[in-house]
Amino acid sequence: MATETELAKKIKRTSGRPKAKIDWKKVDEMLEAGCFATHIADRLGIDPITLYRACERDKNVGFAAYSQEKKSNGESSIHQAQYNLAVKDKNATMLIWLGKIRCGQTETLSKDAQDIIKSLSDIVEDSKHPKPESKEPPKS
Repeated sequence: MATETELAKKIKRTSGRPKAKIDWKKVDEMLEAGCFATHIADRLGIDPITLYRACERDKNVGFAAYSQEKKSNGESSIHQAQYNLAVKDKNATMLIWLGKIRCGQTETLSKDAQDIIKSLSDIVEDSKHPKPESKEPPKS
């Protein structure tokens, strides 16, 4: 005699909600752009839980691991585009920015420039605190 589980496996389900069809190309693009699962699910018109389950069903991996891989691909693309803009297109602004961010380069001011900045800072600070007017009559 067959058990309930065996019978359930033999009977093809004809009721219930159909499985959600996910546009994985769109999901991948949104993940690479840095979107969160909740935003992606909203854009697809589904619940986030449906997206998580569909990932396990269609991709055989949990959504956290899947999204991390796609976001990493997106970050790599950004790094490559920045590098190309700086080096291949010779964009001076991007070269300076990448030098500071990736190479730890800094700008140093000369002693004269530092003195000028200090003097200007003092003038601005003094203008914020006006001196009280004296009650002495003006000298003639």
